[in-house]
Amino acid sequence: MHISKIQRQWERSINQAMKEKRDANGLAILAGVSGVYVLDIDVAAKGGKRPGTELWQQLVEIHGEPETLNARTGSGGLHLYFKLDSPGLKWRRNFQGLKVDDKTFGVDGRGIGGVVFASPTSYLNAHGKLATYYEWINGPPSYEACQVMPIWLAELVNNHAGHSTGAATIDEEEGGEVSGARIDATMPGRVESPSFKQDRSSPSLEPPHGRELLMAELSKLLSEKAGDSTSTYAGSLPHGLYGTYYCYRTHGPRRCFFGHMHSGSNNFNLLKRELHVYYRCHGDECSHKPVKKLGVLENLKAALQDATADPVDPHDDMRVVTQYTRGTRDVQDLLLKIVIEHAAPQAYAYLGRLFAYMYLIEGRILVTTNEAERSRDQLFFVWDGTSWVQDTSNLVSSVFTCQMGCLLAWFDRQRERCLGTLYASRSELEGFVVDGVPKPLDPNLVNPKQMRKIRMAMETPDFPSDDTALIRRLVLLMFNYTFKNPHELDATNKMHRPIDVTLKPYFESDEGAADTLDFCVQGAIMYYAKRALAPASKVLSPVPEEFSAAVREYASENDKLQFFIDEACTTKETAEGEAASVTRIEFVEAFTNFLYSSGHDVALAGDGLTRAMRLKGFPQERGKAILIRTIDGKKRLRGFFGIRLKTKEELGRTDAQGNLP
Repeated sequence: MHISKIQRQWERSINQAMKEKRDANGLAILAGVSGVYVLDIDVAAKGGKRPGTELWQQLVEIHGEPETLNARTGSGGLHLYFKLDSPGLKWRRNFQGLKVDDKTFGVDGRGIGGVVFASPTSYLNAHGKLATYYEWINGPPSYEACQVMPIWLAELVNNHAGHSTGAATIDEEEGGEVSGARIDATMPGRVESPSFKQDRSSPSLEPPHGRELLMAELSKLLSEKAGDSTSTYAGSLPHGLYGTYYCYRTHGPRRCFFGHMHSGSNNFNLLKRELHVYYRCHGDECSHKPVKKLGVLENLKAALQDATADPVDPHDDMRVVTQYTRGTRDVQDLLLKIVIEHAAPQAYAYLGRLFAYMYLIEGRILVTTNEAERSRDQLFFVWDGTSWVQDTSNLVSSVFTCQMGCLLAWFDRQRERCLGTLYASRSELEGFVVDGVPKPLDPNLVNPKQMRKIRMAMETPDFPSDDTALIRRLVLLMFNYTFKNPHELDATNKMHRPIDVTLKPYFESDEGAADTLDFCVQGAIMYYAKRALAPASKVLSPVPEEFSAAVREYASENDKLQFFIDEACTTKETAEGEAASVTRIEFVEAFTNFLYSSGHDVALAGDGLTRAMRLKGFPQERGKAILIRTIDGKKRLRGFFGIRLKTKEELGRTDAQGNLP
């Protein structure tokens, strides 16, 4: 039942609408009114569009699965719910399809003026039986479960290439317009990478036009440090406060900066952070490794070509002061020339964002002295419409002072928030003792380094959901056991384990403290003795077998992927005699359903799955073969070799241990 069939009574009263249509079998959510933006990812190809899941899988391999409320649609696709007011999300209208490399994919957006169906919506077939339905994958649903859209995804939505309907974007409401430029995003394992329509108004996503000097310096670093003079620039991707990724395509076999030889074409990124450039390879042997420093840009003018005016914090109010208008290209070039001639290199590293703001918004600059001219006075310049003249009326000085005031106000808010968190949990730290006399802690004496230590100690660790390099290096152990006191222990609950109630009193006693100190001293003596015998050895002694066995047992008990493989997969040939293989999209869908039905975290089926499957002996290639036919035989996609999903008949014949007869 579509809501438009109720003669628009629902606009006045949903209760009245339900009275008139008591046999309603659907629930619709008004996306914009509800404050959410929903991405609809179709699983099937239709209307000239390729399956949206095909594109989505490639995006997830790069950025990781966004952590937000999501649902399975009636057709088997996905609905991902994000907050409509997500920072960076300018395009809040509906759209139909994403166009990548001249191919349109079935990814739609529903925002202001948009409607999506949700659970418990269901459909009946011609025989009156339930044929398909919607269900929450990681419910229960709530507005709080809808997370902020990741920046990479917001940029993609802002500059989509599909057909739009509904309300205008923020830019259009303010009199601007959306325009695009071709930017290629690197896709691991692909020779050709999709190119997304991006917004020219975003400085960090501009094509190389205007960055010729920077691109030349990056190419120079690649040639000198990595011996690579053949790879070609493909585009750039923002990495938030961590810098900008410059994506490169390779052609044919090559040896990467990590020293590995890669057969066939594969891609890599250069991460630029201020003056520093880091190398990240997407080859199978290197994709899990952290970035490696390639070098430092010696040309300050090149390093400044991608300076932005992005806010440094959600509470950044440095944009409040806009006393001057943006200058022309000639003005900006002249301004940059003054910076290059007079600014010390350290200015970019320490005041990069403040400088970028004044450079792009104010059109004014503080000309600093350099090391060779310490005695020369600092000069301010303003643009009078025809030339640069020395500022004798303190216009620039007042602007600079105001901007520094905004920056210091932002820092004060951060310090108050940081100390407030500390005092809330440790009130005794509001003062400290000097020579035996308690003295109050002066917040003004807390410097940035001390504040960072407080935040690291008091705040919950967090990292961007699109930082795949960090995610790949995280090893998570799921502690499923709950330890209980003897009187609370449930013998029928296999997840309960007894607490050693004698351990805490022992450590708190004088005897326990002495034994602990003695244990530490003995351990240190043993360590230095073994180190003296083998100073070059990386391992002083083997890990005790008891410990290794316990780790293996615990890991096997919590290996949800292995549980799924044992229960729903097989390595045997098919009935037609074909070797076992399965497409990634079909494997992920089955694994996700298994996790959801078992009450486990469905994120286990996301980023890191490919590496886990490779470690279990199921690679993504077999010789030169990389594509696998889907179960219905209609498509060929990437997947895993040496394993396949069991058929319904095989599942029916599987014994309690997951074995086939």
